[in-house]
Amino acid sequence: MIKQIFKYILLLGVFLIAFIAFAPKENLYFLLLDSLQKEKIIINSKKIEDRYLEFNIQNSDISYQGIDAVNIEELKIKTCLASSKVIIFNISIDDSMKQFLPSKIKTIKASHSILNPLFIDIKINLVQAKVYGVVDILEQKVILNLIPSKQFLKSYKKLLK
Repeated sequence: MIKQIFKYILLLGVFLIAFIAFAPKENLYFLLLDSLQKEKIIINSKKIEDRYLEFNIQNSDISYQGIDAVNIEELKIKTCLASSKVIIFNISIDDSMKQFLPSKIKTIKASHSILNPLFIDIKINLVQAKVYGVVDILEQKVILNLIPSKQFLKSYKKLLK
């Protein structure tokens, strides 16, 4: 009896891993692009890689209503059975938004686990500060804590208001 239960759990695990590995991630990405285009957000990506448990997008330019806003060097989406991670590397924000936002963001990491399904953990590494926090899915709230440097406090007074 226990052997059969273990066998079914093992088969289910193998099926789920195979499903995640061979899912059409590129098609889901293009579906996302179509839905964002309706909101006047355009993403131009130079290179897209679909690996088994990872999806990479490199050199993306994001524009909103025809205005260039953000350049992302690399975005990685890693998926496993129990958790998922989105890691964004080297984000450059357009000069027109420098007074409101830092012009360079080193990394943004967002992770979600089935052990804590109602929250997404966020860690942001800026050049002059660090930000960590959570997204409460149920309450639809984002709670962020900023650890700024002295230079950050001087440079981004409007952002801190």
